[in-house]
Amino acid sequence: MRVVVLGLDGLDFTMLPMLPSLPSNSIKVKLDSLIPLTFPSWTSIMTGVNPGKHGIYGFFKYQKVGDRWGAFAVSAYDVRYPRVHEALALARVPVKSLIIGPMPPYPCLPCKNSDILSITQFFKPDYTSAEVLNKLYDLKEIMSAIEALKRPNTCTALLEIASRILDAHIAALENLWSMEGCYDFLWLYVNLPDTYLHRCPRALSKRNKLLKPLFDKLDVLVKKSLSLSDNLIVVSDHGFKTFRYVVRVNRILYDHGFAKAGKGGIIDVHQVGASIHRKEIIKIHPSIIPYIHRILPPSIRKLIRSFLSITKKALHKQITVSAPPRIDEKGSKAFMPIGSSPAIIGNIILLNDTSIAKEVVKILKGYGIDAYTANEILDGPFTPKDVVFVVQRDEYLPTSGTTYSDPIEEIPRASHERYGILAVKFDYMRCPKDIPEILPNSVVAPLILNKLDAPLGVEMDAKNMALMICEKDAKDVKYVRYQQLWNVYRKLLITRSKLRK
Repeated sequence: MRVVVLGLDGLDFTMLPMLPSLPSNSIKVKLDSLIPLTFPSWTSIMTGVNPGKHGIYGFFKYQKVGDRWGAFAVSAYDVRYPRVHEALALARVPVKSLIIGPMPPYPCLPCKNSDILSITQFFKPDYTSAEVLNKLYDLKEIMSAIEALKRPNTCTALLEIASRILDAHIAALENLWSMEGCYDFLWLYVNLPDTYLHRCPRALSKRNKLLKPLFDKLDVLVKKSLSLSDNLIVVSDHGFKTFRYVVRVNRILYDHGFAKAGKGGIIDVHQVGASIHRKEIIKIHPSIIPYIHRILPPSIRKLIRSFLSITKKALHKQITVSAPPRIDEKGSKAFMPIGSSPAIIGNIILLNDTSIAKEVVKILKGYGIDAYTANEILDGPFTPKDVVFVVQRDEYLPTSGTTYSDPIEEIPRASHERYGILAVKFDYMRCPKDIPEILPNSVVAPLILNKLDAPLGVEMDAKNMALMICEKDAKDVKYVRYQQLWNVYRKLLITRSKLRK
């Protein structure tokens, strides 16, 4: 096999020593993701362009439906630039690809010379080749483990479940070895360590006991990947760390007159396929929560949260409010969506008044948050005008919060960190010394295409950096305007999908 890419969700640079099988002569750098969420970051990794060119900014796309906002689940039809395997097909490169876990994961769009399997934690399983799926996986077993990993449990039990998932992927690579010659390019996405760390954040502070067993298995996966090819890329979409402070963005916007309290919940969520289900919920009615905040001091609220956390683990139930906190999405000039993300992460502020974008950014930076207008960090035809992006800084984690919560509270919370990792081991690679310590996540796709002797996209943001790593001269590389080709093919796919309904 010519190239293998192993995508490990949430792998932080500080965790690399726990993967000793990564060759010492490989390139190891941080990978920058200014929107450190699964869908936008992985899409940038797979396309080689920033979100302003591929159009994915989060788990959901936010659109006005009449006078209300709606959150629509992102699908593969929403990607406005071809992913690596699609670029290979559009450029008619004779490369046979096996894509396990494309992002976005649903649906698996048909693509020439590609077998695509989507067996991630986000949507129902989807695949273009049932025959290949049956050769590689016991679908019932791996989906059972993926579903089990979503539910609250003890860290020990979660480790066992994660081990089952990794065993399934390791077995798949062993089965792939017996199919040698069938594929030139393998992309394998694994939802670890991210999903485990969301369920067991204590593992970040107790690495030897709660994280190393997981990485022992991940290291076996790296070994198996190296056995398939001398050209290996290990990449992650973001890192993971424990932040000291929680910053509640909606409270700040409320205090400055941009957000208004409302009577109802916020954001209608429209999902594609069978997405995340919330079962076995103990409900706490939201109407009592403002009074709790007014009456009880932070120290008592912290004790209550600890009690609820212990209860949740003991009963294996998710404890949550029975409705999203209340914000007036129509009357607010700006607000952060609540309750429309699988993870408790705030990265997008929606603007009903686009003229206040710079003012919102200035205010948030005063609270220790990195905030940006869209055109400050994105470049391309799909850069939104009604969005402000928020990224954590230092020890401060931005979340949506409510209009009655404390704007800043000292609550240690584990979440996504801006920098993922990129490790590259190519045959005959000399590891240039002038490679920056931090690279943009858009560098990965041109790296893959170049190693497969495929044309690079004219629109790709970090193509020159990829050529430097591969020690190639730009004059020796062909270029294609992939966006034009993709626009035509994407329209054909959407039309065909509508005709089938």
